[in-house]
Amino acid sequence: MEEQRTYWVFVDKTVKKVKLHLTTCGACKGGRGMHGHQDKQCWWRGFPTRASAWDYASQEARKMGTEPSRCGLCKP
Repeated sequence: MEEQRTYWVFVDKTVKKVKLHLTTCGACKGGRGMHGHQDKQCWWRGFPTRASAWDYASQEARKMGTEPSRCGLCKP
């Protein structure tokens, strides 16, 4: 059985941003995003809990020397 992904983290190394989203967010679209592309510089990763998603977001943001943030649309 596949794990339900309620929270998603979008990592964008190009602009050095890491954002937490709900799977129902219009900007997230269940990890597909608004523009539907992923590559080595930007990607989505899903998590079952807010805590696990925020831990991942914090780790990725720290690697880039920034802080993670929450989406302003879905406000997870």
